[in-house]
Amino acid sequence: MGERKGQNKYYPPDFDYKKHKTLNAYHGTTALRDRGKKMSQGIIIIRFEMPYNIWCTGCDSHVGMGVRFNAEKKKVGNYYSTPIYEFDMKCMYCDSHYIIRTDPKNFDYEIISGARRQHLRKNISKNEIEEETEERNDDISVDKMSKLNHLQNDYVSSKKSTKDVSVLERYNKKMKDDYGANSLARDILRKQKNEIRDIISKDEGLKYSLGLKHISLPPEKEIDKIKANSIVKTQCFANAYSSTTMFPKNESLIDKLKRKSNDFYDFGSQKKSKESPKIIQFKKKEVKTIKKNDTSTTNSLLVEYSSDSES
Repeated sequence: MGERKGQNKYYPPDFDYKKHKTLNAYHGTTALRDRGKKMSQGIIIIRFEMPYNIWCTGCDSHVGMGVRFNAEKKKVGNYYSTPIYEFDMKCMYCDSHYIIRTDPKNFDYEIISGARRQHLRKNISKNEIEEETEERNDDISVDKMSKLNHLQNDYVSSKKSTKDVSVLERYNKKMKDDYGANSLARDILRKQKNEIRDIISKDEGLKYSLGLKHISLPPEKEIDKIKANSIVKTQCFANAYSSTTMFPKNESLIDKLKRKSNDFYDFGSQKKSKESPKIIQFKKKEVKTIKKNDTSTTNSLLVEYSSDSES
């Protein structure tokens, strides 16, 4: 599509290439449109970002660093070969204008009119080092008390720095063998994964046996273990004094009923035996069998029950 851009432009009948040369010149405009209205005066409109905090002199309003304005930019001079630019912008709260110039000598921006700069006081933090000047060093060398204080401060700061250095050295020793540290971390992670996998498999088996596949089990806690152990202990204590412990574990319900019925009959027979115990005696008696036309005797064993109790 790039080759069609020049062909798709409309050139009016009175357009003369030698006279107008471009369509922008024919229409009396530039490629910058509204931004290039004052190109004949050497002014172009840009977006200017405030380099620092300022106070407006017209309405005393505060303008923070980083606020952007539509500013007129023009060249007003040179510092050696570096051009000096001036920016003119209108205040957003009143009708006054800010005029700011570049200062290549001091690597800064200079306020010409319409505003004043907000000076921030810098506090030296703990991590920053105070600049030592020649005057300060001379005072320390002459004044013995200041020298003593300076040495004491150096001693305290050296103690703190030695602690920090020792911590860093220990950390570097630990991380020196990066392969061993990496392998140790991977072994720990592998064990944790296996433990989690075993717990999940146990939970799935328990849910499958109880028919609760759709229920998610919460993680196990120490309180749950204590409660479960107390319940199991109470059940074992109750079973020790119940009649259920007299039956075999694998005995079916039908076998239990049969055995209970047999125990009932045995218990009734024991009561009768206490009242009249029976003694079984074996005696031989002759039994005569009479047949037609013949008489013969046969010996047979008969059993007699006597109710006489032994003395």
